[in-house]
Amino acid sequence: MTPIPLVQNVGMVSNRLFPFLDSFTLGGAPRTKKNHGKIIVRGKRVLHVPSDAHQKWFLRAMLDANKARARNPVLYPVPHPINVSAVFYCEANTGDPVGYYQALADLLQAAGIVGDDKQIRTWWGTYLALDRVNPRIEVMLQGFPPSLTAIASPIHKK
Repeated sequence: MTPIPLVQNVGMVSNRLFPFLDSFTLGGAPRTKKNHGKIIVRGKRVLHVPSDAHQKWFLRAMLDANKARARNPVLYPVPHPINVSAVFYCEANTGDPVGYYQALADLLQAAGIVGDDKQIRTWWGTYLALDRVNPRIEVMLQGFPPSLTAIASPIHKK
């Protein structure tokens, strides 16, 4: 069975509620930061470091994210709140969805797609799927309509 492409699958979301900004694919099997992380002691400090699998995925996905950024340099970093609609095509039915969201948000920030991952206000249309042959993440970035932007603005401390 061929997976349904992201844009066709959630196209109504983009057309009706959130305006489309960009879409791209991050190759490689998605990995969360918390899968078998390592603990490193430096002096009196204890540091939690992501697993080797996550770091390998992160570097591979960073290359794809940088290509997307180079393809549309005027757009990035996105200066306003956004919705990320992503399909995580995993090689197994395992993993915590929130862990995948956090890993992708950190990647988008590190790649300069967003200035701060707090700009990601919703994950509407995001889900996990199985594709043992071609694991990847298909990402669609969407802006907020003006009527929702005030509601979705990042929370600031007073």
